[in-house]
Amino acid sequence: MKKIVLLALSFITSIVLSSILLQRVNAQVVGPTVSIAPADQTVAQGQEVSIAVTLQNNTEEVGGFEFGLLYDPALLQITDWSVGALLGSTGNTVIPLENIDNVNGAAAFGGLEFGINPGPTGDGTLAIITFATIGTGSSTFGLNSVVITTPSASEIANEITDGSVTITEASPSPTPAISPSPTATPDPTPDATPSPTPTPSPSVSPTPTPSASPSPSATPDPTPTPSATPVATPDPSPSPSATPAPTDGPTALSFAFTPPAVINEEFTVDVNFTTSQPVIGVDAIVEFDPTRITGISVDDGNLLGSTPRIKINNGNGSISISQVAQVGQAFTGSGRMATLHLRGFVGGQTALAFQYRVGKKNDSNAISSVDGTDILEQPVPLLIDIVNPAHLILSLTTPSEDEVLGHSVDGLLTAEGSTFSAQMTTDPSGTSNQVRLDNSFIGSLKTFFFKVSGFLRRSFSLDVSPGLNQSDIGALKAGDLNDDGIVNTLDVSLMYDVWFETGTADYNRDGIVNTSDYFILTQNYLQEDE
Repeated sequence: MKKIVLLALSFITSIVLSSILLQRVNAQVVGPTVSIAPADQTVAQGQEVSIAVTLQNNTEEVGGFEFGLLYDPALLQITDWSVGALLGSTGNTVIPLENIDNVNGAAAFGGLEFGINPGPTGDGTLAIITFATIGTGSSTFGLNSVVITTPSASEIANEITDGSVTITEASPSPTPAISPSPTATPDPTPDATPSPTPTPSPSVSPTPTPSASPSPSATPDPTPTPSATPVATPDPSPSPSATPAPTDGPTALSFAFTPPAVINEEFTVDVNFTTSQPVIGVDAIVEFDPTRITGISVDDGNLLGSTPRIKINNGNGSISISQVAQVGQAFTGSGRMATLHLRGFVGGQTALAFQYRVGKKNDSNAISSVDGTDILEQPVPLLIDIVNPAHLILSLTTPSEDEVLGHSVDGLLTAEGSTFSAQMTTDPSGTSNQVRLDNSFIGSLKTFFFKVSGFLRRSFSLDVSPGLNQSDIGALKAGDLNDDGIVNTLDVSLMYDVWFETGTADYNRDGIVNTSDYFILTQNYLQEDE
């Protein structure tokens, strides 16, 4: 009976242990994790701190990433950063993105990948960030807004693990202060050596000899000067070899773009080429994200003389432009190869990049007419923000005392230095309808004017952003009844003409033009349009 009980207990124990082990195994199965490495470190003030932002436990292809990072700006300042090895490990072009605010201790970093190769999978480093230490204490490295995407722009779910650093006082600085004091103790020991007086006396006898030796040594000093002149003579001889050096100027492809790129609207980008060395042809292969941008058309700039082919491939996100010089000729100079007509259909930051690998001729290249080598330098990508169109709503007040009519007015919105105009109507609360602003205003500080008949024109400045802009222009100044830009006796005369009647001069909207409206007008007497 005892044996049966023992067997039963053994069986139950094995089941419990198996269950615990199974739970542990399940707990170890973790999804993709973005972490700070090292998780914790200690350095002395004045030393640099470097952290790596790593991706672990990942099985999907990675096409891009972005993350925010918070840190203590009283202790740390970002001095440098770079995209880690993971994103470009399959040979695609990588575009770094950054927004660093060392004042508030907040930064955002990212990377986009473009190319025909698959995205990388597995673990690796997304970014490496370097800090200068400017104080002592502890700071966390807090990750936030972490987004990892596949090449097809699908988001990869992930977890995050923060890091920290402890900065101690710099101890090494006192040690050099102690080392000079022992050097002071050897000084007395040479004082003991003066006891043999003979030693100084021979040092006196040589004194005349050195006095003679300096004089010859002074003569050699002039001799080097002539020897410097011969050195200058060879310098002119290399200068002829320096004349070809100007021809070694940049051979480069570049983009030219004037923002903005508004979502669902066409925008243009110029492809430019420059070279001081003769080339026989140029191939420019532009890559873009086909999940955000589509190519519409290409205007041929015919820079080199002949264009064998222009091809748009919206499937893989590429535009290929090939231009060659006429047979027996070569091209040197600079100019516009082509103008790309594009449309962005997803908002956010994206990039155009030239497909380029050093020493490879099957992507973007510039072929020398001398020896057939590819002399194109590493092109620089173009970052583009695809933004929403800009709209504007105004808020204002009038002298109206009528609760029903309120501050409802009709007016004209114009912009300084532009032909733009838009009609706006406010409701009784003084809030206007929404009007679309010109795309060229986006990202700039613009001065606008709003004119309502019977009132002086108001002006206001607005830093125009994509999306909805709102501006409260305050109280309209009543009294400009003839709309000539100034409140004066002419307007008083016009008010007298409709005294005890109604109309525009009824500024308080109580149904009659009288002394109350005259008072409102006189408050703005001799004032002019803004």
